[in-house]
Amino acid sequence: MANNGSYLFNGGKRTAYCPTLEAYAKAHGQFIDKKHGKKGDVALFDFGKGRASHTGIVEEKTSTGYKVIEGNTSITSNDNGGKVMIRTRTTKYIRGFYRPKYDKLITADMIVAKAKAQVGTKEAPAGSNKVKYNTWFYGKEVRGSEYPWCMAFVSWVFWHVEVQAKAAAPKPTATAKKVSTSKPASKPAKATVNVAKKASPKPKGSSVVKEYQHAFNVSYKPKTKLVEDGIRGEKTISSFGTVKLKRFMIGKKTMVKFVQKRVGADVDGVYGKNTKAKVAAFQRKHGLVDDGVVGRNTLLKMVK
Repeated sequence: MANNGSYLFNGGKRTAYCPTLEAYAKAHGQFIDKKHGKKGDVALFDFGKGRASHTGIVEEKTSTGYKVIEGNTSITSNDNGGKVMIRTRTTKYIRGFYRPKYDKLITADMIVAKAKAQVGTKEAPAGSNKVKYNTWFYGKEVRGSEYPWCMAFVSWVFWHVEVQAKAAAPKPTATAKKVSTSKPASKPAKATVNVAKKASPKPKGSSVVKEYQHAFNVSYKPKTKLVEDGIRGEKTISSFGTVKLKRFMIGKKTMVKFVQKRVGADVDGVYGKNTKAKVAAFQRKHGLVDDGVVGRNTLLKMVK
């Protein structure tokens, strides 16, 4: 077990993307209705994007809603304000809560205390998304609209809370029991067996994810290319927000061909009427808005 609270959060995996945590919570029976949150829960907000797009850690439940410790917020911007603050929220914009399985080593009180200690932290410079939580999460300084940090802040809190020390063993009493002078027969030493630890299997990559990563690198030419390993990691998921394909657009042929293969359209690299109709059908099948435009939500269902 880790010596911090990471084992309680998202299966021990860091994330900076709110829908990832919501999906994990629902898959593991840890998603709580918005009316039944409590101290230490991770709140998931939707401010009109149709998905979880902001988060924070509940400090307490109030008569009208919740007090929540949030990263990347401000009085003028709910989900991109650049500060760590305690906000008072009603249930109107709350989708629900992720409830970690707290124990004696890491408690809800400890998580809340760690989060509250960060109140007042700001981006430097303002509006840059350059903040210590992102630097820790990505392993380097980052800035720009593709690096919002409310969930990176929550991840940071869990990774920086240390487990409580185990209780010390009780000391022997002053009155010792009489010890027999006769030596007991020595017991045969137990044979020690060296058991080789099995190496953790490397995650298998998906051919669909690998094809997407290649298409993204070719079509969008990012400064830092996606590693074409077939692993649907944070950077690959983050890249979904860059993609926006729709009818009549010119260019991005490699990405258009990737989408056409996924939806069963003619693979010609042209986003025409047939491709739009096939994409819309795919969206309806997966409960998405069937506008025929390929963006983050559609790619979340498509790239697996």
